[in-house]
Amino acid sequence: MYQSIKPLFFFCLVAAILSLSSVSALNIKLAQLRFFLDMYRDYQGFRDFTRGIDPRLYYCNIDGVVCDEEGRLTELAIVNYNINGEIKNTFNQFIYLKKLIIDNCSVTMDPIFIKFFPDLTILSLSNNRITGDIPDLTAPLSKIDLSGNYFTTLPRAISKLATYVNFGDNQFDQDLTTGKPLCDAPLTKVLKLHGNKFHGNPTNIFLCLPELVELDISRNNFTGNITKGVLNLNKLVKFNISHNQFSEHIPYFKVNKQLVEIDISGNKFEGIYNYDRFGFDHKFINMSHNKFQGRIPIFFSKMKKLEVLDLSDNMFQGNIPAFSSQVLIKLNLSYNILNGPMPSFNETTPSLKYLDLSYNRLAIVCDDLIFEETKIGVGDSTCDVSNNLFFNKCTFDNCTISNYGCERCYPTMVGKRPEVSASPDSYKFAFLILNIFGVLILFQNVNSLLAVYQSD
Repeated sequence: MYQSIKPLFFFCLVAAILSLSSVSALNIKLAQLRFFLDMYRDYQGFRDFTRGIDPRLYYCNIDGVVCDEEGRLTELAIVNYNINGEIKNTFNQFIYLKKLIIDNCSVTMDPIFIKFFPDLTILSLSNNRITGDIPDLTAPLSKIDLSGNYFTTLPRAISKLATYVNFGDNQFDQDLTTGKPLCDAPLTKVLKLHGNKFHGNPTNIFLCLPELVELDISRNNFTGNITKGVLNLNKLVKFNISHNQFSEHIPYFKVNKQLVEIDISGNKFEGIYNYDRFGFDHKFINMSHNKFQGRIPIFFSKMKKLEVLDLSDNMFQGNIPAFSSQVLIKLNLSYNILNGPMPSFNETTPSLKYLDLSYNRLAIVCDDLIFEETKIGVGDSTCDVSNNLFFNKCTFDNCTISNYGCERCYPTMVGKRPEVSASPDSYKFAFLILNIFGVLILFQNVNSLLAVYQSD
């Protein structure tokens, strides 16, 4: 019986000490304690978070919990704990909370509680199971991360102080042509809307957020031309608009001096490519799965800082330019209509580790497959030049050569092996025979004309 009375006695003692402060402060701390007791009792994940510390012994000692001098909770950070339950309404008693982070915990809650924290500066509830509409975010928030949930409607207002906004991987289906409510936060430096069903043209968003450093609106249904808006983003470092429905010409990235990463893959950009839209300092460029045509601009081969270039699944044709970037790690030119000889990848690209030239019309002689000065064949490197035109038998352990083994001269363009193949010598012989026949036919026609002339 003594053991059962002892916790109650300790709790009463704590309550008596707290009564020295104001009644309102006592009520707040008691409400906070009830929250921790509920969480501690109901959820295994929260018990792991508290490391076995009984909240009745003073929850401010728990890692991730910060209290002010009066014992009021000001910061709560719970990350990567499988709480897997609902956070109850007692949570809204934390009116002095300034930082709330509950990430990767599989929790559910009523999102309306967010508006009860007037001093909140950081709100992060990513990768949980929260549903419903997001209430107005009018607190002085600098960081908002609600990604990886099941939210369906954006808030009507967003804090003007927000610099980081992430609504990615939810279930939003809204037209953002007007830019609202994102334009409420003109200081935004990081904006992530990926993995939703947003639609319309985002140009107004680009125009009202000139401080953007990182933009990710990939995997949505945005449409139209965005050239005008991108010209306003002269502080961009990372730009990802992949897997939307953008069309016409690509933006001018040349004006974005700090731009390092560009991903415009999976859209409907087309036309003969105008290479002067890029600068010299880009490190990552992905233009795959579009409708670009013409030759690969030699401009790419002269970009000294380029580390990754993906132009796969387009309609580029002609020769591959000789790349000379000492830091080029990955080059993917597969599924185009490239022809001509196999370019050299040796001392000019010593860092090359991932190469894919498959499904083109390249004329490949095995002696050209020399990668001794590159990283191909080291570690997890990959190389694929299959489904091109081979002219002799190739054996190269570090590179996929052909789906058919290339025993002699079996072109494997577009994966189709022809029934008959010929060596270069046989082509020369056939050309000689045709010339002889041509001369004989010409001689016969001249004789016929002379006979007719003489008869007249």
